[in-house]
Amino acid sequence: MYRSPRTPSPKGSARRSISGPAGRGTGQSRGPTIGAGLGMGSGARTRPNTFDVGNRRSKSAPSYLRPVVAGGYGTHLANMRALRGGPDGDLIDDQYDGIDDSGFQGQGQKQSAHQRVYNTWNKLQNADQSNFLHQNARGIEGVLSPHIKQGKRSGPWQMQEVENIQVEDSYNGPRLTYPFGWPQVMELVQFYKSDINAVLHRHYAIQILLHAKEVLARKAPTALVEAQLKPGQTLNICGDTHGQLQDVLWVFHLHGYPSERNIYIFNGDIADRGEQATQIFFILFAVMLVEPDCIYINRGNHEDCEMNELPSFAGGGFAKEVRRKYGGRTFALFQELFNLLPLATVFNRELFVVHGGLPRHVGVNLEHIRGLDHHRQPPAPNSYPNSIFFDMLWSDPKPSAGIGPSRRGPFCVNFGHDVTARFLDDNGLRACVRSHEVPTSMRGFEVQHNGRMITVFSASNYCGSTGNFGAILRFRLKSDAHLFAADDVSSQGGESP
Repeated sequence: MYRSPRTPSPKGSARRSISGPAGRGTGQSRGPTIGAGLGMGSGARTRPNTFDVGNRRSKSAPSYLRPVVAGGYGTHLANMRALRGGPDGDLIDDQYDGIDDSGFQGQGQKQSAHQRVYNTWNKLQNADQSNFLHQNARGIEGVLSPHIKQGKRSGPWQMQEVENIQVEDSYNGPRLTYPFGWPQVMELVQFYKSDINAVLHRHYAIQILLHAKEVLARKAPTALVEAQLKPGQTLNICGDTHGQLQDVLWVFHLHGYPSERNIYIFNGDIADRGEQATQIFFILFAVMLVEPDCIYINRGNHEDCEMNELPSFAGGGFAKEVRRKYGGRTFALFQELFNLLPLATVFNRELFVVHGGLPRHVGVNLEHIRGLDHHRQPPAPNSYPNSIFFDMLWSDPKPSAGIGPSRRGPFCVNFGHDVTARFLDDNGLRACVRSHEVPTSMRGFEVQHNGRMITVFSASNYCGSTGNFGAILRFRLKSDAHLFAADDVSSQGGESP
């Protein structure tokens, strides 16, 4: 467990939560001993976050972070996705993605146009649900398009075009060269360590994204990725980081960077809320260019265009962050990468790692998941495959049996211990690791469902005021080739690979 030093508080981001902290676990201590968190094995803790005032820490999540908005926004996003099933399919996505800051003359016009679109979006969200579901995509396009089409869509970035972007002599950040190696990665890391709000020049930022796009297309051709740990390798599972760069730097500082013996998986929700999500992505993608077999990234429910378009106080903020730093075309490029991220990763045919949780349907197997079309924005749960996709990003565990309603909205579900046992047993798996919410223990991890469902959350002092510890899970191979939780995590560390 840890709190990273000086985790900043995103402006206005602490009042509402979609992937909120009120976990539903029972806090069961049965099951494997989890060496979760940095230094947990020996009881070591790091310095407290400077935003963590003693009287702010509590055993339960603060009342203002409990779900109220969550259901409304979850319902709204699912409704918007439900409209895509008709002949106008992706028309709303195509139009809304078209807001490009470079098409506006001056900052005031940019903000005004974005605000008008968001206000319209809000009105639709607050409309009567039964009427809303019967509106057609053309009608919504008519409401949104007068504002959206003020932006000029120039098409996706191409490498040749990026190479023509001039780097000014006044730029004092890293000047990255290819082929990429660890010196370039560490130069980038040091750049961000010197100033967590530093902005990498867009020439280098877009280059990283375009190269990472090629790697991800090879690395995750299907919605399910399978990986095999070897003896001597350690698996580090990081939960939500939500733009809190210092948590990621702290993890690497204590446990070393990804390497052949030190494998990492980031389990989604890197985007939104915090203000340094682009920095995190650039570091992770840069590492992936150097060590593609040593780092994995699952998709979370916040690696989603519509979630990103929300303001930070409502759970979004990533769209604004990217457009402010790099423009609208780069935001569209991020969405292309998000559409390449897998929904789940299985290690050694026994550990299932997914951002949200398990599907609501009985009989879902790994082949069903592998066969999902994941090269798209997350859908509404309006069909069998779409509901599997949706649930893997949005569902949560609950202590009782069966499938039940979720506080996140009428389209979302909670699943019980029987669902977990059936899914794992049917697929020959031992345990599931998921993220998606701050555990009720406030310790960064929680063991549920007879030790077979483990939640890990890595954003310490979430949004600058929750007062929770962050954690990661560490696994190694035993001599009998089974994964087990590492219990000596405090001894690991290092500044460079």
